[in-house]
Amino acid sequence: MSNVNLRAISTSISYQGMYDLIARVGARDIDAFDNTHPDFSAELSAAQIWNLVKFMREEWVAPSELYDIEVSGAKMYVDYTQTPAVVMPPTITYSNIGAKGNATSGDGIYSSSCGSCHGADGTSLDLGGRSLGQFIREKPNEGWFKAKFGEAGSMDPGMLTSLQDLQDLYAALVNATNYPN
Repeated sequence: MSNVNLRAISTSISYQGMYDLIARVGARDIDAFDNTHPDFSAELSAAQIWNLVKFMREEWVAPSELYDIEVSGAKMYVDYTQTPAVVMPPTITYSNIGAKGNATSGDGIYSSSCGSCHGADGTSLDLGGRSLGQFIREKPNEGWFKAKFGEAGSMDPGMLTSLQDLQDLYAALVNATNYPN
């Protein structure tokens, strides 16, 4: 949760410019006083950096397409009064999850793409102590990524690829009666 809007930056500059922001030391400011932008080219291959650029420019789903998000409180900071130091995030509140989708269509998508593993009501698999519906209601920022790109070892990528399908699925899963905790 930085004050840098990576989504806006990634769509406003060239592919090469985005590559340079990821790969070059000091290419962008970090807002923590003790942090500098690392040279990711020391950790990632050129191909991996280009994959990040492609994702950020072409595959990233804008949160406003699936839900509203409000970030309040202090900016993220590191609390060095604790040992070990702890990253203190702001408060994040999600609302209007699935508001742009059609729940009836989402129920159909769920039945055909998700129900065989997650069960008829999304409670067959434990997702970190959550049912699928609860996961989407609490972590909508993570759900679309898993639906689109899969989960290593448990869910193949490409289950849902269209924005409309994601919107419809969210509209269905937000219903706690049909998809309980």
